[in-house]
Amino acid sequence: SGLRWLWIAGAVAACALLALLFWPKDLYQQFYQTPIAALTVRSEGQQQLLQRAEAAFNSGDFARATILFDSILTERPDALEVRFFQGICQLELGDPAGARTFLTPLAEGPSVLASDAQWFVALSYLREGDRENCRSGLKKIPADSPRFAKASALLSKLSN
Repeated sequence: SGLRWLWIAGAVAACALLALLFWPKDLYQQFYQTPIAALTVRSEGQQQLLQRAEAAFNSGDFARATILFDSILTERPDALEVRFFQGICQLELGDPAGARTFLTPLAEGPSVLASDAQWFVALSYLREGDRENCRSGLKKIPADSPRFAKASALLSKLSN
């Protein structure tokens, strides 16, 4: 009798493990991908700082990258690429609202980064479980954007 219960418990545990292994990832994990920082150097004085920030970001040290990006933004608050990657750092560090403070102005402006910023703004809402604002953000991504196909795919999954 005791051995029978042990077999039942083992079977239940095995089923649970299989379910976890084959269960689809949540939508955020399916669609989020950390971009690679390739920052443009515009001033000789900040070249080393930019290179260190880029290296920290690309190696996944987002806390260090945040500190370095803050230093750059203190001197150059108009550095749009730095603002973009600072927003991504906030997202990586689990602060979606903080990410939006950097990304939303880029998404709403005429920047080349606008559609990328809009994509990550939408994902920041998804990370918080706010599907409605995520949908709204995805709908703002223009059809000529490289992010449009993924935005459409995510919109479709959010509708199900």
